[in-house]
Amino acid sequence: MRVLLYVEPHPIRDTLTHFADIVREFLPLLSSAPGFDIRLFANEATFTHLGKTHLSPHDNRLIHTTRDEEALFSQYQKLPWETEGLPVWLKLMSGKGKVSEQQLDLLRRIWNIFPFEVIVHWGENGAVTRFLEERPVTRVAMELGCTRPPFLNSLVMDPYGTNGAGVVPKLTIEDLRGIVDNQSMSRHEALFGFSQSIAAPGYAQQFQPLPGELDARWMNQKAAFLPLQLFDDANLLRFSPYNTVSDVVLEVVPKLAEAGYMTIIKPHPASKVRKGSLYANSFARRALHPWSDRIIWCDDSTPLANSRLFNLADIVVTVNSSVGFEALYYDKPVVVLGDAVYKPKGMFPTLDDVLSGSFDRDAYLDAAGILRNFMLGGYLQPEAIRRDPSGFGCRLSLIRQLQQIGGGDPVKFASGYWKACAPAHKSLASSAVFWGLSVPDQAEFGVPAIPPKSAPAAARTAAPKEPRPRATLGYRPIVRRLRQHLEIQSIQATTEWLDAMWSTEQGRAEVITIGRLVDPDYYLAVNRDVAKTGITPVEHFLHRGFAEARTPAPSIPAATAMQTLSHLRRAAEIMANGGSADFVTTPDDAIAENYLPMFRRLVAHVRADSNDTFLSWLDSQWSTPAGRSRIIELGGFVDPEYYLATYGDVRAAGVDPVRHYCNAGILEGRAPRKSLRAVKADVVWENLRQAASADALGLAEFPFAEDVEVRRQAQLHAIGKRTGNRIAVVAHLYYTDLVPEILEHLKAIREPFDLIVTMPDWGTRRIVEMVRAAYPDALFYAAPNRGRDIGPFIDLLPAMLEKDYDAVLKLQTKRGYFRADRMIPEFGEMWREETLSALLGSPERVAEILDAFRSRKPLNMVGPEPFLLSLDKYPYHDNGTLAESLLDDIGAKDGAFYAGTMFWVRLSCLRPLAELKLTHFAPESGANDGALAHLVERLFGQAAGSGTDALASAPVDPGQPLDVAPRPATITVDAYFTERQKELRTRKTKDGQGALIW
Repeated sequence: MRVLLYVEPHPIRDTLTHFADIVREFLPLLSSAPGFDIRLFANEATFTHLGKTHLSPHDNRLIHTTRDEEALFSQYQKLPWETEGLPVWLKLMSGKGKVSEQQLDLLRRIWNIFPFEVIVHWGENGAVTRFLEERPVTRVAMELGCTRPPFLNSLVMDPYGTNGAGVVPKLTIEDLRGIVDNQSMSRHEALFGFSQSIAAPGYAQQFQPLPGELDARWMNQKAAFLPLQLFDDANLLRFSPYNTVSDVVLEVVPKLAEAGYMTIIKPHPASKVRKGSLYANSFARRALHPWSDRIIWCDDSTPLANSRLFNLADIVVTVNSSVGFEALYYDKPVVVLGDAVYKPKGMFPTLDDVLSGSFDRDAYLDAAGILRNFMLGGYLQPEAIRRDPSGFGCRLSLIRQLQQIGGGDPVKFASGYWKACAPAHKSLASSAVFWGLSVPDQAEFGVPAIPPKSAPAAARTAAPKEPRPRATLGYRPIVRRLRQHLEIQSIQATTEWLDAMWSTEQGRAEVITIGRLVDPDYYLAVNRDVAKTGITPVEHFLHRGFAEARTPAPSIPAATAMQTLSHLRRAAEIMANGGSADFVTTPDDAIAENYLPMFRRLVAHVRADSNDTFLSWLDSQWSTPAGRSRIIELGGFVDPEYYLATYGDVRAAGVDPVRHYCNAGILEGRAPRKSLRAVKADVVWENLRQAASADALGLAEFPFAEDVEVRRQAQLHAIGKRTGNRIAVVAHLYYTDLVPEILEHLKAIREPFDLIVTMPDWGTRRIVEMVRAAYPDALFYAAPNRGRDIGPFIDLLPAMLEKDYDAVLKLQTKRGYFRADRMIPEFGEMWREETLSALLGSPERVAEILDAFRSRKPLNMVGPEPFLLSLDKYPYHDNGTLAESLLDDIGAKDGAFYAGTMFWVRLSCLRPLAELKLTHFAPESGANDGALAHLVERLFGQAAGSGTDALASAPVDPGQPLDVAPRPATITVDAYFTERQKELRTRKTKDGQGALIW
């Protein structure tokens, strides 16, 4: 059988090598199975890109372009992609226009020299469709399937076309029901039998914890998940009624918002490396501004697995993305707006059907089981088949035979294809579910591999050497992140976990992802072919980077998969032994202070809000000569005049002193300046680490974009100009639904007060409307989302200090409470309600607090009684270095603070904190512990409580008097909430019993 692998020669997205990776994957197929003669056609740019090493074994099976054809492709490449190139590509896919005629001539030329019986092509090509009308040729269209890791890594092989042109959209759900004999596949069968590995990571991922602020926004709300596609996605443009991403969101989001849904929007993963998609997403987000309080935009700052979003969402809405089918692994209602490879007629509801409640959910779930059985049970093919000559040849011959005997009938083809493929598919899935998977020599069947008593000499010689300690430097931050994520302490547990995970592809992917072994920006910059394919850097490195000896990050040299595991294990062992066991010399603690100026210059260049973050960066950079040189230059290590005066050979050679020290002096142990002792590189590195530990946090700044900074300063200036009352309230209003509760409690303040509302800088229209309706003179500070409620308050401190208020009340829409990274909403509600009762429970309570501030000058702060915590039990995560820097060396373990950052305060006590600014707070990551905001939460209490009678606690019951000599709580906050929950439940039960008796 003669087969042509026709790789699209037309330039796509400004490149002629868009499908180079497809060619690389196809090359093994040229080693044809018996009975097959397989040839491959591509343009010359693609062949050149792959190089002779890859192509020379297959020279006689390659079909090349002519000079005229190459000139034609070059002309098309010159067209600007968004305005001219994209429309031409759409014409080619639809078989229209001059471009299709030209490719039709090309196909005729190829057929005249190689009369193929089967043509295999990737994606859509209308010229191929037209060619089938002229010749008795079977077409097999291929593309990635509608399931991707962590689910089944699949491919489509379809004689009708790809996506909306495939066979499934030509069928009804009842056609599929007949094909699979009305046998349904449950979602559990799908998850555990048709995932990338038997570990079924898609199942576990749906329960992963969310970033705290994000978790709270979903509370008690209906949610819809809307995954976006690339702006130039062929499936979006060819098989849907939409022309732009903005068209899609403006069609969907307003309807969902009106129906009370919060819409979770997630851009396509490849959009961040495609400028056009970045613009399209930006336009779409801007178009949604009127509904900004009803959307959650999941960008890089809020990375969430689709599995987690499926679990959270009530419905999934997609144009025709593979995400739509993956949602069926979780039995989710899916609205498919366009035509899709998995969309039969009569199954999926419209958006109006779902919102009106008129669709039959039971019938939908029954149909979903039928569709899963057809797609996973036989139609979709394993991705690896495109590298398997024998398996690939069998599929081609099957498809050709079915098309010939079926006369082009879609139902007959689908039935024959599924019934031929299903037995093998289901047998493998059943084996995986019930028997598991095994890998030779890796503790298969639960039994550890038994090593031979004496390895042969050759084997001993070839055994990999244990990595040198110095070579593991780049791996140590990775191991640190893995151990922190997994909360693993022992070296044995770490290495055992690494061994177990590394034994499977999915496990390696998890290690790489959690440990951040791949630097995406670096990987894409170095490997331009990866950026052009749209494959994520992690996925590319996992599947190809190891084998192709690619470097994943600046600090990680190229290595095989097993060498990488060896480096990770060795790094874990060294770190367990103190981190510096590999160095013979040790740093001199006495001279670490001399490195502080260098450290402070470096920390200004690094986005690090803690020493741990800085040290991870330092370790990563120092592990390579280029990184080490960068540190030396940024830190200003070298005093050029001193260096030249001290080392005559350098002066005589006329070499730049900084470059000499970077390249040679540090290795020779020369002194770069008078204050630094002459030591070698390893000791310099250790002394710099010591300086980082000895210094305070460093307070690196994270500046805003120019337009954001202008708006910020204008707002702060306006707030500072306003004439003040004697008291003020600063309320951070983040959650719209909690605003009425805050406003209701403010009614307890019976004297005039200044109300300053801090809030995020988008999605706050309803907040402003509600506040202005109650307090027309309120001031608003729409701040970038930094430092939660604390960052904006700190930013306002200088302006408020000038007002000399008698007292200021700090409030927030507190919602979150976390235990082991899991949010417990009822505890968060209790925390907020009890705090508001303590601080604003009645007009009498407010009057009592204000009278205390005005009559007792030592009093600095009044907070909620249950939440006064000891710094001894809840210490600073930086060991108090920032507190010592700002508060005149007050002991880090002395004092207490009010957890939850709601309190009445005399602002003068917080004056030392005015050195901080909003720009000191890193962009929000969603972490619920360890951020600068949590340091400042403790600083509030320590700054206020530095004198006698400085603190007073307000009981939750507003009828009880203030406690003017408060003691920190003797039990944990968690224990307090647990006990309070029991009390409330007991009281509720008794009240209910009493009502029944009455």
